[in-house]
Amino acid sequence: MNKNVKIVMIAMFKNESRGLLRMLESCKPYIDYYVMQNNGSTDGSDIIAKKFLEDNNLPGMIYDVEEGWVGFGWNRDHLIQYCQEKVDHGCDWILKMDCDEILEIDSDFDWSLLEDTRRYRDWETDRKSVV
Repeated sequence: MNKNVKIVMIAMFKNESRGLLRMLESCKPYIDYYVMQNNGSTDGSDIIAKKFLEDNNLPGMIYDVEEGWVGFGWNRDHLIQYCQEKVDHGCDWILKMDCDEILEIDSDFDWSLLEDTRRYRDWETDRKSVV
């Protein structure tokens, strides 16, 4: 794998102990940092995630949302905003994962497609100036 970009994986969970570890394992080879939002789990999901990060010596964090689960949109937006504004992860890209998903990347994936992040930042600036 010839990956020169850094990726932060974000995920939110509440009582996802059954699938959480599978999702985390699938992301491990590709992710440089984790930010995970606990929405009031009572099944040990937070312990599973914390142990995974520690056992694999992966940089990242898990934070609790005081409001718990408000709704998909609210919690997702909170997670993205938290990742962008409150965490110094130093990554180029954000990958949003659900706990019931797995990440599969073809062995011949061209990582260079993600290297020129200026192109995407310029698009965002241009889009804002039009609105």
